[in-house]
Amino acid sequence: MRKGVMQLVISIFICILLSFLAFAHEEAQDSVVSVHEEKDSVLTKEFATKISIALIILSSINAFVCLALSYISKKNKKIKFLAIIIPIIFTSLFLIITTIFINLNSESSGPVHWHADYEIWACGEKVNLIDPEGFSNKVGTNLFHEHNDDRMHIEGVVEDIEEVNIKHFIETIGGEISTSGISLRTNEDLVRYENGELCNGTLQMFVYKTENKVITQEKVEDFLNYIPSPYSDVPPGDCIIIEFEEEKETTEHVCETYKGENHGS
Repeated sequence: MRKGVMQLVISIFICILLSFLAFAHEEAQDSVVSVHEEKDSVLTKEFATKISIALIILSSINAFVCLALSYISKKNKKIKFLAIIIPIIFTSLFLIITTIFINLNSESSGPVHWHADYEIWACGEKVNLIDPEGFSNKVGTNLFHEHNDDRMHIEGVVEDIEEVNIKHFIETIGGEISTSGISLRTNEDLVRYENGELCNGTLQMFVYKTENKVITQEKVEDFLNYIPSPYSDVPPGDCIIIEFEEEKETTEHVCETYKGENHGS
């Protein structure tokens, strides 16, 4: 009986110790407090995922060892059962608590489902981005992507609001963007537009916004850091027009979802 109790204590101790060591190692290596954090959070989604995976692996190994011991010896079945179930409960509680903690301390205060329609034009021609490949139905990340539907999808927990700005969107779909130009992946090739080249174009961005059921168009100067409005439906979600053309103050282009709507001044 005493031997079985010792096996239980050692099993739980190893599981907790290894998870703590993993936590401490990652904290030292990755500097888990992000420079963008404003809420003094010491636990990031990526970091919690690593710890969760480690705990799941350790709990699985522990369960396998205990089951193997049970097969070899039929003694102390209750002790061996507890040696399996306690680490599993500990791991489950960790997953639940960290998920709640991250959601509450995220920029979005939990999961969101935002949409914004967009079009990209260059020298008078609409640019069609690369289609999803293989079994994937999206281009981008789970958090920020498009489905070959001219729509930005923001789906999940937004830890840092910069994760969902226009610059990050272009990067997640395989392109690059700066104030001096843009490169985009299409089905045919990688295309690049630099200010002053081709149709004497300049990279600009315009946004149709809906506020109190009134639609207005505005030219966005700091377009790299623009964050789509937090709506699921479009409209009132934004219509974003990224355009490489001669310098102008308004655009004649408009998303399909905004056509036929009454536009304010």
